[in-house]
Amino acid sequence: MNRFSSAAPQCRPGRLLRTACLTGVLALAGPFVAAAATNTDDDDKGAGSDPDASAAAADSPLSARFDTPEDTVVIEQEIADMAARGGAFDPLVAEQMVSLALAHQANNDHLAAVEVLKQVLHITRVNAGLNDLSQTGPINLMIKSNIALQDWEAVDGNFHLLWWLHRRNATDDRPEFAGTANRIGRWHLDATSDSRDTRQPPFMHMVRAEKAFTDAAALAENAGPEYGGEFITALIGLAMTNLEISSYLSSSPDVRVDEFGRLVAAGAVIDFKYRMSDTYRRGRDALQKIVDFYAAQNSALEADALALLGDWYQMHRKFERAQTTYAQAYDIAVQRDEADQVTERLFSSPRPLPVTLMKSEVDEQFSSEDLNYVVMTFDVSPSGRASNVNIVESSPDLPTRELRNARRWARSNRFRPRMEDGKPVAATNVTLRYAIRPSDR
Repeated sequence: MNRFSSAAPQCRPGRLLRTACLTGVLALAGPFVAAAATNTDDDDKGAGSDPDASAAAADSPLSARFDTPEDTVVIEQEIADMAARGGAFDPLVAEQMVSLALAHQANNDHLAAVEVLKQVLHITRVNAGLNDLSQTGPINLMIKSNIALQDWEAVDGNFHLLWWLHRRNATDDRPEFAGTANRIGRWHLDATSDSRDTRQPPFMHMVRAEKAFTDAAALAENAGPEYGGEFITALIGLAMTNLEISSYLSSSPDVRVDEFGRLVAAGAVIDFKYRMSDTYRRGRDALQKIVDFYAAQNSALEADALALLGDWYQMHRKFERAQTTYAQAYDIAVQRDEADQVTERLFSSPRPLPVTLMKSEVDEQFSSEDLNYVVMTFDVSPSGRASNVNIVESSPDLPTRELRNARRWARSNRFRPRMEDGKPVAATNVTLRYAIRPSDR
């Protein structure tokens, strides 16, 4: 263990963000999340002059129209006829090739779709230039296919290209790019998972995620209340990223101190700003901004934001501050005559930390039914510690090692405690479904 570990959370948050949720609870999928997504329901909002409207092409009528192998033959002939009339770089050829890519996706032939979309990108660049935002449509379709193929290196390259376009077109007067930056940040945060082989060190993805979320927060904050949803999403992303960084620095075998006293990861010197104390402060400050945002609006969601801030203290072993902050959330609810609703929404049962506030596109594309899982029961103390952990079910029958890891996770993890009348209380026989993506095993 290195000298940066004293304030670190006890377990790797990246895995937990994607795997654990209480039975019957979609990890805080309540009004707070809905409000945070006010302007982000279409994540592609920030991709261009009509921000990422083209990302919805995968769900367009075209994808329903072309859904058999015979259809692809018809489209290919139409493309050949168009090229014969207007040349291979005719923009109409590119449009029809997008239809062909959608047909391949409908047929679940994602390799063919990617090859067609590469040609579309080439034609688009010839006609519109390297920096033109019309490339975002084909790129988004490539992301969908490469995720389906689980070609994580290609997905990373696609998002890097989106970032490249974003940096060349985003200005302070183009706040719609906040959505794109948030989307890119979510990918890099997801790419830190052990199961994502992008050929890039995890720490590099963490740094890129923080940069993307920082850009998104700045663009959205400058734009005012209209982009409040993007602002909240970016702040949540910043907190999650700094939690991931702090855990990585404290536990990864790739991190070491070199002969000059510098912190090194994957052969690169880590910037001084990524000290444990600084990642704690940056995450805390991001969550405090969310509290301030809802307080300024006199919104009932201030209580939800305070609960998140309390979670931050809880994960960093600042238990008294955590309980004080949870109590503040309850007091806010009492002042609004919403004590019962807030207690039910936030504190009715213990919740594993950190709660999941945003899904990656990878998680959205794969069904939870594809995951292995174990169901556990345990008790949770007022301080948020689990005991009496028992495995009651697993699907499929998992090896002893997996069951042992699940028990270890429950015992070492911190929970948001159950609360009554603003005070933490013990909870017994809590049921939790712990999901395990097959590639994480």
